[in-house]
Amino acid sequence: MRAVTQPTFTAKLDGPTKKNISDIEEGYSIVEAYLGHRAYVAADHLTIADISLGSTFSALVWIHPLDPNMFPKSAAWFERLSTESYFKEINAPGVAFLARSLRHFWR
Repeated sequence: MRAVTQPTFTAKLDGPTKKNISDIEEGYSIVEAYLGHRAYVAADHLTIADISLGSTFSALVWIHPLDPNMFPKSAAWFERLSTESYFKEINAPGVAFLARSLRHFWR
C-alpha cells in the first residue's frame, strides 16, 4: 500500500507501476496460500485477522483488481468479508476516501 500511496501523495507517481502491480499480485498469492482449505485466513471462522487483512486487501483491490480466476479462494474470502455489515459500515468509507484521493492525484 505504502509503495503506491506515499509517492502518489508526494506527486511522484501518477498510477501504480508494473512493480506495484507485481507486488500486489504476490500479496494476493500469499493470501491464497493462507486460505488453503479454510474459508478464512487464520481459522475456519471469521477472526480479527480477516478484518485486519481485509481492510488493506480492499484498498489493494481498488488499486489493482483481483482476478477471481487466478485467485479464486481470495475472491471468495473477500466476497464473504465484504458482505459483513460492520465491514461495509466501517471499512467501505475509508476505502472510498482513499480511492477519491488517489484518483485526484492520478489525473
